[in-house]
Amino acid sequence: MKNNVRISERKGAIVARQCNLERRILHGQINSKQVDREIADIEAQYGKDAFNPCKVTPKEKPWTKATLQELHELFQFGAQSKECLRYMAKVSDEVYRAKRLKKMILMGILAVLVCVLLVMVIRHILAG
Repeated sequence: MKNNVRISERKGAIVARQCNLERRILHGQINSKQVDREIADIEAQYGKDAFNPCKVTPKEKPWTKATLQELHELFQFGAQSKECLRYMAKVSDEVYRAKRLKKMILMGILAVLVCVLLVMVIRHILAG
């Protein structure tokens, strides 16, 4: 009985790690290289059989959030393989690349505006 409990706890821990990883991929919080490291960590901790063997057929580009959502559903319905997670990470990188670029551009513009404002304030203080 104790052995069954340990196996069940181990399986639960593996699924929790996989689901956490999948959630971060889905929301663009982790990139492909980080996913590879996480997969290696999970396999190091739980063994090579920590993931289900399941092949995923890649779709043609362009990938969209809809593609990412399809992979999420596939993962939720049992395709909890490292191949699925790796492919999902590639799609996520592509989908969120434009969003990250826009964010970086906006942050750059904001930084320039703050610098201009500081220069104007300093000039005003020194002038009068």
